[in-house]
Amino acid sequence: MRAVLLPRRLRRTLILVALAASSAAAGCAPLRPTDGTGGNGRVPIASLERVRLDCWVDARIAEPLRRMIAAANADGVALRPEGYFTTDPIPVSACYRSYDEQAVAREYFCGKGACDKAAAPGTSKHGLGRAVDFRDEKGELGFDSSGYAWLVAHAREYGFTHPDWAEPNGRNPEPWHWEA
Repeated sequence: MRAVLLPRRLRRTLILVALAASSAAAGCAPLRPTDGTGGNGRVPIASLERVRLDCWVDARIAEPLRRMIAAANADGVALRPEGYFTTDPIPVSACYRSYDEQAVAREYFCGKGACDKAAAPGTSKHGLGRAVDFRDEKGELGFDSSGYAWLVAHAREYGFTHPDWAEPNGRNPEPWHWEA
């Protein structure tokens, strides 16, 4: 049997459909984090709050995040969390990431020879629900995007910062990654 390579968008759609179907089959709400025992990637669901269907964060930062997104949108910048998928077709959230999601991301990027693109499982601020990867009207944020410029000017007002390691001259430049 010959393997068929599907376009990236179709692969992402099929993965999302499979995840939603498996969640529904298990009797769970789609894309809802599992209840954990505590710790990075195992945060109890009672400590998280849904900002969007595909974005859960530490409950203490949910309202500031909502206000920040609303303010950016009011200023004409279509800022929002990236959603359940990034530019790569792996099933990880742009917001809270379970330990298992962190392991999937690390394995995926290490397999591509780019281990620096994903934190070791149990060490990511995503695993605490205190990091969000953003996009704007043009997609994933770049250092030249309106979303990045807006965040640089206003994110601190809402308790968000861009870590030094993610800055343009940092060890792993990521304009989309912001932490609270």
